[in-house]
Amino acid sequence: MNTDVCLCLSALPLFLETNVVAILAVTIAGKSVVTDILTNLIIGAAPNAHCVYPDHSTPICINGNPCGFQCTDGFTPYPPQYPTTCVCNAPYMVCNGQRWVGSGTCAEKGHEWTACGVFGGGARAWECVNTARDLESCGGCALPLTPYSPIGKDCTALPGVADVSCLSGQCIVHRCLPGHVPTIDGTGCVSKHMTISHPHIADPDLDNEAESMPARLYGLEHVPLQRN
Repeated sequence: MNTDVCLCLSALPLFLETNVVAILAVTIAGKSVVTDILTNLIIGAAPNAHCVYPDHSTPICINGNPCGFQCTDGFTPYPPQYPTTCVCNAPYMVCNGQRWVGSGTCAEKGHEWTACGVFGGGARAWECVNTARDLESCGGCALPLTPYSPIGKDCTALPGVADVSCLSGQCIVHRCLPGHVPTIDGTGCVSKHMTISHPHIADPDLDNEAESMPARLYGLEHVPLQRN
């Protein structure tokens, strides 16, 4: 019996288990004998080559090209006619060796929308999030798809915050919990007692309270005026 196949040494063990002719030959002559015969045939065949395959590919021995391959994981062969590698075409991107759908797929929703990972979802789960306005993903994804993407801020988790919103990708505080005051840039809340030693923190009640505060709290020496 004859067989016409394109075979590599690395694929020889699988070939002996799946090819009908090879299985019959092993039954008659034994596996070691058939392995030696086929190994010598492959080494002595022309043309033969030492193949190096790109990432995200599986070998396919093609007539005239013993180092042929097909791309996997959604990757595309490049260049198309005589490919040498596997690439991710836009709007896709590569993250941790896998093809991910990038923010380009959310473009139809507007420039403020970004593709973000989903907590508790699958390895490739994603959703479109308005990172310019989302309270829990403000300024970026809470779970970015790539290590180069900014991590968003959870505005609702800011200490001392009672009322907050996300505007243009930044947390904006409208009201703080009792005992707290907003920072001067309005992006957070701090305890009131910190406003004395941190002048960059705004306290709307500080001017009134300052009138009754001892001068020593400001690091000043209080010298009472004396009449002549």
